[in-house]
Amino acid sequence: MLKIAFVLAYGFLQTSSAVGVWVRTDGSVVEVSCPSILEYSDTTRLPSGCVAELPGVWLSPTRYKALEVELAEARSEATQQSEYIRILKLQLKQAQDSLLICTAAPPCAPCKDNSFTHQLSGAFIGAAVSAGGCLLWNTTR
Repeated sequence: MLKIAFVLAYGFLQTSSAVGVWVRTDGSVVEVSCPSILEYSDTTRLPSGCVAELPGVWLSPTRYKALEVELAEARSEATQQSEYIRILKLQLKQAQDSLLICTAAPPCAPCKDNSFTHQLSGAFIGAAVSAGGCLLWNTTR
C-alpha cells in the first residue's frame, strides 16, 4: 500500500508540468513551466497560475509592497542609529584624549604653608580696627 502511494506521488511530481505566466516590466508575457516540489527552495517564486504544492508564507502584492516599505524604513532608522553611535564614540574618544592630556601634565609644586602668616596678618588687622574703634568711641563721648 505504501509503495503504491509512493509511486503515485512520484508520478504526480513528474507530471506536474503546468504552465505559469511571468509578466515582465515592459509588459511582455513569458510562459514557463511551474516548478516541481523537488525544485522548491526557501526563496522559490511561483509564476502566476502555478499551484503551491508546499505550505509556506504567501503574500499578496500589496502586503509585500507594504512589508518592503517597512523594511526600508527599518534599514533607514538602523543607519541613522549607527551614525549616531559613531558620533558618540568619536565624542567619547575626544573626551578620553582630553583627560589623558590633563592627567599627563606634571603636578605643580606644592604651595608653601602660609597659614601662620595669614593668621598673624589677620590678627594685626583685627587689633588695628579694634584700637581705632576704641579711640573713636572715647573721643566722641
